[in-house]
Amino acid sequence: MSEFQQYEWQAVDRPLSTAEQHAVNALSSHITVSPAHALVTYDWGAFKHDAIDVLEQYFDAFLYYANWGSRQLAFRFPHGTVEAAALAPYLDDEFVTFTSGTDYDILNMDWQAMEPGDYEMAALLGPLVGLRREIQQGDLRGLYIAWMGTQKLTAWKDTPDAPWHEPPLPPGLASPTAAQQALIALLELDPFLIQAAGEGSAPLAEYQDDFAAWVPLLPAAEQRDYLVRLARGEVGLDLRLAHRLRALGQAPDPTPPATPPAPRTLSALQKRATVLQREHDQAEKERIRREHIARLESLVGQEDRLWHAVHELLAKPGSARYDNAVAQIITLRDLARHQHQMPIFMERLQDLVQQYQKRTSFMQRLREQRLV
Repeated sequence: MSEFQQYEWQAVDRPLSTAEQHAVNALSSHITVSPAHALVTYDWGAFKHDAIDVLEQYFDAFLYYANWGSRQLAFRFPHGTVEAAALAPYLDDEFVTFTSGTDYDILNMDWQAMEPGDYEMAALLGPLVGLRREIQQGDLRGLYIAWMGTQKLTAWKDTPDAPWHEPPLPPGLASPTAAQQALIALLELDPFLIQAAGEGSAPLAEYQDDFAAWVPLLPAAEQRDYLVRLARGEVGLDLRLAHRLRALGQAPDPTPPATPPAPRTLSALQKRATVLQREHDQAEKERIRREHIARLESLVGQEDRLWHAVHELLAKPGSARYDNAVAQIITLRDLARHQHQMPIFMERLQDLVQQYQKRTSFMQRLREQRLV
């Protein structure tokens, strides 16, 4: 397996200045930089700087992917825009960490021992960036999925029948967002296992913040302070203000975590995931069957036109024409079965075979599809 590494950063809250772009561009001869993005890939060698330092200094999101199994996803938050205490149950000392700084806080999710990935499937940061805003808004489903990724590395091979020491189960886990689904894919987690875990979570709250009622609770001086900071374009001010207003209004968290009623085991979740996948596959087969029947119903009475189209395709030789003709014949066969008219179909098919039996490539295709 050839080596492949990809480092990707993205600016979310503000674009990089020209000077910052020059500074980032100087970090590697392989790097491509724009005001909102930086990307560097290696087939040999590695990035010679600390990628998290680059994140903290210039960007808001970072993804590292190596085809031998390493995955690293990190976000920079303006200090005070994330409630660190809410994140704590999902953190550990090795894989998922949260570091608070003066200006910025860093959430670093670093999985270095995943199964080797595919060179052609290098992950992209874009679909994952939405996790950052979700976490800032108190949606911790992404953190639970990250915790599941850690369990995949550390606990799944040990005692699957032992109760898990789960962190709080976030509401809405059974219906992950697009960004959360991208994280599930990045960590190569079984989506049905996540769905099984999510069956124990509460539904997303329909609670709406009443900011209009809470703004008058702010002291006048604080209101002026927020307006001045808003005019100056302070990054993350909307989140800080929302936290402050909720505290004043003594409002409940719009997505409060819910602890499962009893400890669960991995083996129980895996069994439930198997059932969910089986139900999904059966539903998908039924959907395809219904769509096929609906298509056949739409073709009832058009048999002559379809047979004429087959003859037009066979009027001239050519492999593509043969493929299309056989596909059309298969549709006619299915239509005949649907209407219980197989003898009529077989009679017309035999006439067609008699006419084009010297077309060896066409006849071979018919035999491959067991039409003759």
